[in-house]
Amino acid sequence: MSPQSRELLKVVGFTGWPDFRQEIRTRFMSKLSAPELNVVHQQEAGHERPFDMAINHQIDQLIALRRRTDRQAIRNIAKAIASAKRRIIIGSGSFAAITSILSHHATLCGYRSELATDGVSIANALGDLTNEDVVVVITFWRLCNSAIKAAYQSRSKGAVTCVIMDAAVEPLARNADHLLLAPAESTSFYATALPGISFLVEGISAELAALDPQATANSTSAFEEQWQNQNLLFY
Repeated sequence: MSPQSRELLKVVGFTGWPDFRQEIRTRFMSKLSAPELNVVHQQEAGHERPFDMAINHQIDQLIALRRRTDRQAIRNIAKAIASAKRRIIIGSGSFAAITSILSHHATLCGYRSELATDGVSIANALGDLTNEDVVVVITFWRLCNSAIKAAYQSRSKGAVTCVIMDAAVEPLARNADHLLLAPAESTSFYATALPGISFLVEGISAELAALDPQATANSTSAFEEQWQNQNLLFY
């Protein structure tokens, strides 16, 4: 690739050809139904066993994500979560698992967060939103209209809006104060949550814990005491 081409890719927000190619593929895959996606992956698999193909694919994704993720963007989202009056984490379907982990970890760090994973809970959470709050929207593959509407409403009410997705698709990306991208393509009919969890959600959680280590230590100690009082854990 010529220096001019590399410079042009940087201007439009890509670190190089691999990232640009990944964006194109992600947008194409988002147009496919689950059965159509499965056919594509079966054709690409060849003679490789499904388990091995899945593991190798995930390793490649994590390596790419480590290389291209903007560390300062992770810190900025952590700071936005820490400084907010209310913290609302939004995600639906299988991606509700990612939102649940982020909400759980942030709360343990001392930054109590609300989880909204369906239309009613999202509407209720955003009903009294203010410019002192932060909203984190997490969605991948085929975008949910609820996520797009949530980001728009959050931004229009002045709340800091953070979006985690797999491609900078305009209807959602344009309403993001902070945008993080993570690959979500698996080797089967579903989207994978592993890169979003392992690098972004876990990374944000680690940055949160590091912002005020003593406050986080006090918070986790209080939760630990509560778990003991409730006899939740087996010893």
